[in-house]
Amino acid sequence: MQNLLIIEDNLIYSHFLVNSICKELNNIRLYSIVDTGKKALEILKKEKIDIIILDLKLPDISGIDIINYIEGNNLSQYYASIIVLTNEIDLLNQVINKKSVFTYSSKIDNINSFIDKVRELSKEKQDISLKNSIKEKGTLQSNATFLCFFLQILTGCPVKLYF
Repeated sequence: MQNLLIIEDNLIYSHFLVNSICKELNNIRLYSIVDTGKKALEILKKEKIDIIILDLKLPDISGIDIINYIEGNNLSQYYASIIVLTNEIDLLNQVINKKSVFTYSSKIDNINSFIDKVRELSKEKQDISLKNSIKEKGTLQSNATFLCFFLQILTGCPVKLYF
């Protein structure tokens, strides 16, 4: 399951997004909805969030400041994890090329188009997770092979690997 964080000060819109996403994508679960940038930063510093829906205009800390915090503190686990919500092109231009931004959506976009963007991001995250898992397994197998070889030298007995 992938964790979803929605950072949006319009709670009615937030709940609409959550209901739409969870209805269509069963591999995503809502971690939290927060309505301020301060609450969002507290979560991002402590938790593992896979997908972030971020409104750029928040009442305290702007979405732009959150993106700058992520990148300024090299929180690479959040690179290409954010779908930005905005209707303002000048705000979008400030963040669209940031490493942490996957894509953007206007609040007036068709919900199916928005869900497709979330689906695409979710698939990207799954692919990355699978690649990392394969790498870790390969490292584990290499280490196990070395350990077996070492044990054979020490004991003089053959050692078999089973994966």
